[in-house]
Amino acid sequence: MCEHVPIHNWKSSVSDVMKARSELHFQFAASKRVVLTKTKNSTVVIKGEVNYRVDIGTFKPFVKKGKRVTSISPEQLPPQVPVKAVQIEDVKKLLHIHFGEGWDQREDMDYYRQVLFSECDVDDIDEAKIPLRPEYEDEFRI
Repeated sequence: MCEHVPIHNWKSSVSDVMKARSELHFQFAASKRVVLTKTKNSTVVIKGEVNYRVDIGTFKPFVKKGKRVTSISPEQLPPQVPVKAVQIEDVKKLLHIHFGEGWDQREDMDYYRQVLFSECDVDDIDEAKIPLRPEYEDEFRI
């Protein structure tokens, strides 16, 4: 697997900083338009509108008290599932179909270029190797 591609735990780090959907000052599911704005003091505020033409919602922060968006720092996770050679070829084909012949020359495709054309060991196996947590190793040892 490509060891140089970092995998981060965004879900837990974002939930520590941002309010849950139920804690927002508007009904998220009923909103047809959600507007994010950066204020002068570099805080990000949000509002939700139930109609497209009406602009009556109020902007309020969507982060918890005392937190800032810049305080989101996800921890890096260990690699768990190896990337198969077939998957890499599928991604290359999709990029060629959607972006054409010179997709690898575009600046916005830098991430894909680094991952797809890097010198990494690709396991060509049928089943994914998912490591067990240390507390369960004794129970499943054969």
